[in-house]
Amino acid sequence: MREHMLYGALYHGAVLLGQEPTVPTHRNLSIGHEFRLHLRRLLLMPAHAAGRRNATNRVIRGGFPYHVALLQLEHDPTFRAWSPFRSMTAFIEAVTDAFGRGAPPHHRLVFKAHPLEDGRAPLAEAIRSAARDRGLAERVVFIRGGKLARLLDGARSAVTVNSTAAQQALWRGLPVKCFGTAVYAKPELVSDQPLADFFAAPHPPDPGAYADFRRFLVETSQVGGGFYSLRGRRRLLRHVVDMMLDPRDPYEVRLGAVAAASQQLRLVE
Repeated sequence: MREHMLYGALYHGAVLLGQEPTVPTHRNLSIGHEFRLHLRRLLLMPAHAAGRRNATNRVIRGGFPYHVALLQLEHDPTFRAWSPFRSMTAFIEAVTDAFGRGAPPHHRLVFKAHPLEDGRAPLAEAIRSAARDRGLAERVVFIRGGKLARLLDGARSAVTVNSTAAQQALWRGLPVKCFGTAVYAKPELVSDQPLADFFAAPHPPDPGAYADFRRFLVETSQVGGGFYSLRGRRRLLRHVVDMMLDPRDPYEVRLGAVAAASQQLRLVE
């Protein structure tokens, strides 16, 4: 994540020092506007980190049951193309409303922002407004970025549009409510309950089905590593070159009689 942020900043800075492209682009904002957002985020990082630690500790040590709502980048194509919501604000309002109607009164709702959220969407304001309008101001928490594992370890459920972070919840056996199109949105894995009913008594995933699903993904399309760090690229290239040069389709190999266990699958008890 650090390398991702560093190279992103270098890219925006390099473009600003040159000339911003005039060709058609998928971006809603100019590169200059994005650079200002990232610069503001960089300057506020110490304050945000302190607030995030305090909010996370209050939730972890609070002694109350809580549900996690996974926020996404509003400008991400995954959200824009495969979501029933037009904005994160609409998702926030729907989740808050259903939580107020369905969750037991001693439960809390935790909205967790994406680690790369740059502030273009007014998430904190939208959450405060949605909670206040429904009389839930004391039961709704906003956590600005950070790591997800600690929150999920103590959560009752997770709600998302179609975030890949929901896989962390499924891996832990947590009930998941998914609104959008996602590779994991299978009947055995995510709940089909109305959201208010889900908050009242969420249906958990089938652990055996998820184990099979995860193994299939890892052995066909998910390669360990990354592009933003030297160590990540080295790990990636150990597998991806052979996959690209292999004339066989990885799905056909996995489904056929000659399927071999993937070297990248690593399960830790």
